[in-house]
Amino acid sequence: MTSARRGGRAALPALLLAALLAGGCSMQRMVVKGVTPALDHFVAALYAEPDLELARGAFESDIHLLDGLRRVRDGARLQELQAMAMTGYGLIYWEGVDDQRAGACYRRALDLGLGLLGLDPFALEEEAFQTWLAGTGRADLPALFWTAFPYGAWMNLNLDSQEALFFLPRVEAMTRRCLELDEGYFFGAGHLFLGALDCTRPRFVGGDPEAGRVHFRAAARLSGDGLLLPLLFEARHYCPAALDEERFDEILRVLDEDPARWSRHPQALLNTWCLEQLEQLAARREELF
Repeated sequence: MTSARRGGRAALPALLLAALLAGGCSMQRMVVKGVTPALDHFVAALYAEPDLELARGAFESDIHLLDGLRRVRDGARLQELQAMAMTGYGLIYWEGVDDQRAGACYRRALDLGLGLLGLDPFALEEEAFQTWLAGTGRADLPALFWTAFPYGAWMNLNLDSQEALFFLPRVEAMTRRCLELDEGYFFGAGHLFLGALDCTRPRFVGGDPEAGRVHFRAAARLSGDGLLLPLLFEARHYCPAALDEERFDEILRVLDEDPARWSRHPQALLNTWCLEQLEQLAARREELF
């Protein structure tokens, strides 16, 4: 049953693209314009899927679908959705398995974010960058976030690179601006990035695990009950940095609960991934502490 569902789901983009190719240019653009609003429902269904393997096929087919739609009639929402898909695909399926491939996904998402911005903030002089950033508004939030978040994820995999060292302050500034514009955007994920940064930085350059924990708790408040991402980040980043074994063990108790509780969440896919990551952290307990 699972394979049949996977095959049927993956066939949808191919059928849609075939229909597009069969029409003239004006018809193609009309179809893309009509389909774009429905893609939000595709994304919602994807993240509500608790089966990682089933969702993997959907991720891959949706990325191709979005790429095909953008070739017919590009638009900001299509770029945003593709950046979101590329980032999620790299994080869930490749980070920790093939970091080079995960990094490639993040770079593709970064390119999409830069396209949304319409400029390269990393090419600006410092004063121009600060002026530009201060002038951004709520309408710029998706472009800001989907530039900063995947670039930050890439930097996390390349901490020893000069590029990461040089541009991290700008990614941090852009993330803080995202929180100013809408603290709860994408489940408060900006707090997750800044919290991880506070926990992983050495104290002599501003690292502060307790400040990181404040960010993780803010993300938990903003994302609502039942999303495990803030707990995963707290266990992964705060607990080892603060040597808080008691809190680490408290978080890991979610592994003893009924998995159905987490699979009913609208972000069930992320919860399933978080449970896998927490199991791996549990296996590394002695190494971490």
